[in-house]
Amino acid sequence: MSNTTSTSTPQKVHFLILCHGMWGNPAHLQAMKDTMYQRFIKLSASDESGGEYEYIVHAAESNQEQNTYDGIDWGGERLVKEVSAAYSRSVPGCRLVTRFSITGYSLGGLLARYVVGALHAQGFFERVEPVNFNTIATPHLGIPRYPGFFSGVASVVGPRFLGRTGQQFYHVDKWSEDGRSLLEIMADPDSVFFAALKRFQNVMIFANTVNDTTVPYLSAAIETEDPFLERATTGLTVEFDPTYSPVITSYSTPSAPPPQPASPPASFPYIKIKKPFIPPPLRSRTMPWLDWVVVAAMPVLMPVFMGVALTKLGMDSRASGKRTKVLEMENEDDVEEAEVGKMVGASSATSLPSTRSSGSPEPSSSKSAPTPTTTPAANACKATPQLSAAQVKMAANLNSLPHLKKKLVYIISNPLNETAAHAHAVVVARDLTRFETHRAGLGVLRCWRDEFVL
Repeated sequence: MSNTTSTSTPQKVHFLILCHGMWGNPAHLQAMKDTMYQRFIKLSASDESGGEYEYIVHAAESNQEQNTYDGIDWGGERLVKEVSAAYSRSVPGCRLVTRFSITGYSLGGLLARYVVGALHAQGFFERVEPVNFNTIATPHLGIPRYPGFFSGVASVVGPRFLGRTGQQFYHVDKWSEDGRSLLEIMADPDSVFFAALKRFQNVMIFANTVNDTTVPYLSAAIETEDPFLERATTGLTVEFDPTYSPVITSYSTPSAPPPQPASPPASFPYIKIKKPFIPPPLRSRTMPWLDWVVVAAMPVLMPVFMGVALTKLGMDSRASGKRTKVLEMENEDDVEEAEVGKMVGASSATSLPSTRSSGSPEPSSSKSAPTPTTTPAANACKATPQLSAAQVKMAANLNSLPHLKKKLVYIISNPLNETAAHAHAVVVARDLTRFETHRAGLGVLRCWRDEFVL
């Protein structure tokens, strides 16, 4: 969306890049692009910006589908080249990129953190002003292990079947010379990744509080306690933002748990609502009764489905391993130099930072996140996972970012079955053409759009 000028000086450009998540592609970000352009169209009509800037929204294209297995670092390097190419194209003509913003969804948020660190190391932000850094449903602390069978299985399967990215999600990589993982390095205040984040005017993260089985609340919100985990028994209540629902403005937990309501009598409407979860590809839109056939066949279908899924993941992971080996051989000298450069302190340090003390400082309170009305002790959930010392330290460091703001999102489909909506896809309205329920995420995108600093 452009604003023309009457002078011969280059048109200033505010460049916004969007980064998709694991197994993703630019189509997953279409609702985000459309929502942001709605604001830019209004700007153009009202001439609010005085014709000073042209706004370009670009959905990253260089790290799609199977390439997302290749790691946060290799994926990030691809995106750095994509950003640099876009910048280079803008300079010779009548456009000049002078402002830069980036938003990452899911894995894309970690890629975004890597990208801004790499750009900062290259001196990019000496020429271009960093403005907005936003993430939505991003595992900033990696994937924590929650109590339960499926989380335990995922912690074993993930590092083995999700390639280099899976290893980094679960902190089993040894990215630095002192044995720390990439996510630990990226949260280190002495790294260029952290220094880059401090340069942005608007650092805002959106986190699902419930129903996100892909990126749990703790990691997305950079917190160490999850008051939403046992909400059914603690009586937790939320206040929705009247303009941006399902974004919430506050939540509270009573000092004493409320009495549990009696189970509703069996009836067809209740049974229909309480229908077991069925993977979206197996659901029937035109003949709902077929869903019950699928449920009855689950003992047979599930092993087959798991076998096919693990086979596909294994093949993709092996292909990723071959790609990264080729990349490492082709860029061995550059990678070693880049890794050292990104490890050193932001103030031109010449040696790798030493590991800090093993103590686990408490994270600082969120700058603008909804806060409970009771004490933290009253809100602590027994089922909350015990984060590692490294993850607690990461949370403390990231919560110290001076401009950090948090927006919490509470997505449910109906009061009787809060697990029916897969909030991870809904939060960015990832597929409006196939799933009407994804429209619930449009309120989140409007909030992101309106908080965007021009």
